[in-house]
Amino acid sequence: MENFAVLMLGIMSTGLGVYGLWSRMEKRKRLHIEGSEVIATIVKISGMRRNRKAWISYISGGQEHKVELDYYSERMRVGDQIKILVNNENPQDFMYDSGEGPTCLCIFFIILGITVPIIWYII
Repeated sequence: MENFAVLMLGIMSTGLGVYGLWSRMEKRKRLHIEGSEVIATIVKISGMRRNRKAWISYISGGQEHKVELDYYSERMRVGDQIKILVNNENPQDFMYDSGEGPTCLCIFFIILGITVPIIWYII
């Protein structure tokens, strides 16, 4: 029974990582085709230590948009400019592709899902 639980944990972790990585790649591909690259400015950083969030402002379709960024790094500062991909039809649909946090987390889940069952069965 323990072997089955570890195997299921590995499969679920690997599946989660693959799904996350695949969905990010699909969104990036879709926004490259349907959207455009826009320069956004970090206008606000809120929250305390672990729960920090960055807010950005960008112009798309002649309108200014202020939204919360789905990624935060300690290197970000108010006034920094970043490149984002924005859907031309729906400017609220955007992606900041830092390549750091979310992608690394997906890869971590894939590696975890593969190595834990292997190590479990070896020991």
